[in-house]
Amino acid sequence: MKVVRVLEPNVMQIQDAPSPERHPGEVRVHVERVGICGSDLAAIQGQNPFIKYPLIPGHEFSGRIV
Repeated sequence: MKVVRVLEPNVMQIQDAPSPERHPGEVRVHVERVGICGSDLAAIQGQNPFIKYPLIPGHEFSGRIV
């Protein structure tokens, strides 16, 4: 799958990443839209001292179960 990875503050790169394993009781979601919230923006800009890089932002998403 394709991800946007923040390598360091204000440095992003589109990369390939393996799809997460699916465990019993879980479903696979094909992500179609991702939102970037204020905490993601602060992490991207290096304004959150608790963030460790690299990171993949975008925990607000929608998609379809496949």
